[in-house]
Amino acid sequence: VYTIAVPEYVYNQGITHVSHLKDHVDKFDHRVYGVEKGNSGNRMILDMIQKNDFGLRDFNLVESSERLMLAQVKGKAKKEQWVVFLGWSPHPMNRHHDIRYLDGADDYFGPNKGAQSVRTVVRGGYQDQCPNVARLLENLKFTAEIEESIMDEVLNGFVPVRRAVRIWMHQNESTLASWLKGVKTRDGSEPDPSAIATELQVGWGRLKD
Repeated sequence: VYTIAVPEYVYNQGITHVSHLKDHVDKFDHRVYGVEKGNSGNRMILDMIQKNDFGLRDFNLVESSERLMLAQVKGKAKKEQWVVFLGWSPHPMNRHHDIRYLDGADDYFGPNKGAQSVRTVVRGGYQDQCPNVARLLENLKFTAEIEESIMDEVLNGFVPVRRAVRIWMHQNESTLASWLKGVKTRDGSEPDPSAIATELQVGWGRLKD
């Protein structure tokens, strides 16, 4: 997801579509909060404002940074003040704020509120030549929630990436087991997700030391 967003308490008061913003421009203080200048999302919002699409001509885009934008959202949310901003997933903002994404801007951000998918691509014939690795790649499924959990550890917990991944895998043994289903170890045996999870915990402890 990548589009214009509002806090849930604003959404619950009827602001569910981009066209609804114009009727409450004063409550939003005439501002849409974006990120760094030159960002693609900023340009799309500016384009909407300049074309007066959805009646947004009375809004101004505030270009600052991701961190400052989210600081505005956090500050206004504490007082339940109205705020509209550029939002996306996966991102830890969805774990720390009750966010709802507005309908209507798909012509700018893409179908389904700018939703995208990531796929694994291998060269022709690789699956036949390396079926074990191919099975692992087929099993791997990443969700926005997984990404956001690890990103939150890295961005807000200041945890090194490798350590954050190990922590997540240790805490999600059932997902790890689904990724390893049908995959063989080097000696041809079935991997033991519980043993791997334990080793991850041990490794995590070593990293902490």
